[in-house]
Amino acid sequence: GLVHQAVTTDGSVPSLHVTLSTAQQNAWADMLELVVPEAVTAAIQASTPLRESLPLDYLGYMGIAHTDSEDRTVLSQRDRFK
Repeated sequence: GLVHQAVTTDGSVPSLHVTLSTAQQNAWADMLELVVPEAVTAAIQASTPLRESLPLDYLGYMGIAHTDSEDRTVLSQRDRFK
């Protein structure tokens, strides 16, 4: 929900109110959950390289875990993707 604040006309009297949301499932996240899978599907269908197999042992040298690696094997494997 949206954080909000209400003020009564007489500041000394407490007020109880009910908030009714009319924007259910109408956020950016909701739209992206619908649109992104369709965009990925269209990209996969249009691009042959996206349907190719991943390189062997790619998790051993790709990604943020290996960004500071000075291992020559890791560096040479990663250089193939530049």
